[in-house]
Amino acid sequence: MLSQNNLDSFLKLGYFLDYKNPNYYFDFSKVNKKKFKEKDIDILVKEGTEIFINAIQNNFEFNKKHVVPISGGLDSRAILSALLEFTEASNISTYTFGTPGTIDYEIGNKIATDLGTKHSNFSLINHRYKMEELLDISNRIDHQTVLFHHAPVWKLDELFNNHIVWSGFFGGQLFGEDYHENAPNDINKAIEYYINRRAYQYDINLLSDKKNPFKELIDIKNIDSKISIVELIIFFNNELKFIAPHVLMKGFNYKTPFIDQNMINFFLSIDNKYRTNQFLYKRILLERFPNMFLYPIKDNVGLSLKTAKPIVFSKKIYYKIKRKFTGYNPYVNYLDFDINIREKQDLKEIIRLNINDLYNRDIINWIDIRDIFQQHIERKGNYGKALILLTSLEIHMKAKKLK
Repeated sequence: MLSQNNLDSFLKLGYFLDYKNPNYYFDFSKVNKKKFKEKDIDILVKEGTEIFINAIQNNFEFNKKHVVPISGGLDSRAILSALLEFTEASNISTYTFGTPGTIDYEIGNKIATDLGTKHSNFSLINHRYKMEELLDISNRIDHQTVLFHHAPVWKLDELFNNHIVWSGFFGGQLFGEDYHENAPNDINKAIEYYINRRAYQYDINLLSDKKNPFKELIDIKNIDSKISIVELIIFFNNELKFIAPHVLMKGFNYKTPFIDQNMINFFLSIDNKYRTNQFLYKRILLERFPNMFLYPIKDNVGLSLKTAKPIVFSKKIYYKIKRKFTGYNPYVNYLDFDINIREKQDLKEIIRLNINDLYNRDIINWIDIRDIFQQHIERKGNYGKALILLTSLEIHMKAKKLK
């Protein structure tokens, strides 16, 4: 039975907070903030590089087929760069998916083309969504997170079912992507901070009482580990309950080097000044793989990792102005749901049918969800992500055969 609090957690965050991940966990017992306190940056770069390369080497299997989902971010490129120290590019498959013309999609394709990997790209504009495949994905991700954010899964089955898939899971978080010096250390304030920053959508408030009644479902552990409270909330909730089931879905053989225990022990033990803005990680990447990180990266709005901050800032302003006048959003990882729910007929029909079915369940009876769909179609509001979330909920309920 779906409790109201758990339902509200999905409607706010895009995943169910009462989930207990059966496959992945974190051990922070060896994190020691005193261990590296006196070491200078050059020594930390050397040690961190060795630990990272060892994590790849320990997971690498010769005479196996390897595939790296490659995007415009740091982590997939770091893994690919390290793999190239153990095998040739021609022995590695890569794939990119999303919307052509966006940063993630175009950078991933360019890197693969230049390196000569066996590359596939999947335009989600051309992908035809089918209920049968969405129900299958729901089962593979434990009916846990929003849908419509994957590459065509059945096509991945055909191409890579006998490959080792290298995942960048937990990379950004390990290296400090979510560390902010001014984040609150009071537990209640940290929870509110997390909820407000990690809501799946801000189009419309779908909650039953317009607050956050599900706060009691948030896991908070290892408070005495010297890891910031906000990061702990992210690790034990966002990473284990949202990201892991989503990116590590059932049916593939994964390697996850960033949750190697030595990686966790080292990168969470270094002084937080070296984790701020992923400082140490970026130094390691630039020194070990300088050519690979001359390519553009998404975090720098399509500029290289070495680009000066004022230039990056100017490019961000440019894109912001361009988006305001043209609607072009270079940061879209998947589909622009606001546009494609209106214009992509297969997606539009799946949304319409599932919104109607969810309405008939009468479990969200404090708001007319059919009206949200109609207002969106008639361009009276942009509710694309809210509709994706509601549709995902109904598909999960169908997959679980709930009445």
